[in-house]
Amino acid sequence: MRQTRASCPFDDLPSPRRPRFGTGMGRTEMAKVTWLRPTLVAQVKFAEWTDDGQLRQPVFLGLRKDKPARDVRREAGPAKAGGRPRRAAPFFRGLIR
Repeated sequence: MRQTRASCPFDDLPSPRRPRFGTGMGRTEMAKVTWLRPTLVAQVKFAEWTDDGQLRQPVFLGLRKDKPARDVRREAGPAKAGGRPRRAAPFFRGLIR
């Protein structure tokens, strides 16, 4: 199977707003990228999703061999009152005394 693909696999690139750090990735930079088909699945722990869809405090835990990359979807968090997704509690909350 061919590992490269012609187009960006992400719906949200390039980002519509400038990132807090760095210059971000615009259309010019994206044209220089070689996009690959996903084959590996990473387990990532994080505190919450930000309002613009970014992970807050992500931590790489390792690679998973039990789940094929084609089956990975963004998990929906539990909803709070008002219909918006509830922000997850920070993962370290129970560790601080």
